[in-house]
Amino acid sequence: MNNHDKRHDCKCCPGPTGHTGPQGVPGMQGPQGLQGVPGIDGRNGQDGAMGLQGPQGNPGEQGLQGIPGDCIECPCECDEREFAQVYSQLDQVLTASPGINAAGGAILFETAIFATPNIDVTNAGVNGEIKVLKAGWYTVEQEVCANLNPLSEPLIAWGLALFRNGALVPGTMFVDMTLSPVQQANNTSEFFVVFLNAGDVVSLHNMTTQNLNLNAIAAGTFGINAQSNSASFRIASFKLV
Repeated sequence: MNNHDKRHDCKCCPGPTGHTGPQGVPGMQGPQGLQGVPGIDGRNGQDGAMGLQGPQGNPGEQGLQGIPGDCIECPCECDEREFAQVYSQLDQVLTASPGINAAGGAILFETAIFATPNIDVTNAGVNGEIKVLKAGWYTVEQEVCANLNPLSEPLIAWGLALFRNGALVPGTMFVDMTLSPVQQANNTSEFFVVFLNAGDVVSLHNMTTQNLNLNAIAAGTFGINAQSNSASFRIASFKLV
């Protein structure tokens, strides 16, 4: 057998394993599959019964007091009041009224019991004038002890009225009558409501066609044990503006 034939009869042993080759480039990602059908939602369970209300807790501590606010002026509805009272214990002769709605002599009030700062009674004993310094509605009360002497025939009435800034205040005229020459006095009083502006001056005047006598009956005469007033005047606000 020649050498060529011997090589065909030989069996070759496997050689050692070679080195691992480099990793190949990844292939392209395949398309995403179709989304599956959503499953059926589960049923909601029923709400449980509400529990009993717990006991009320103890009150908390009181908080700190806040800072006081600024003081503001009170409106007209506040309890602010203005008032004054004056009187006379002197005999007076008031001159006659010179004509229709014209002022005769004014009653003088020499004594003031009290007057708030916004009612000026400085001239009450000089010319009978009282000045108000705040506008508003005022009540006015006046009382006189007076008579006419000598009397005329037929008898005439005597009267007084309130004047404001020298003009008659409508509706404030009041009258009385002396019936006998031995009648010492008639005591009469009236009450009015009047609106006054700041600075208005009021006074009480004779409206009779003859002089009117104001009488202050002295203590110990005509059965009187105290000095009487010949006239008094009270003014008070009840709604200022």
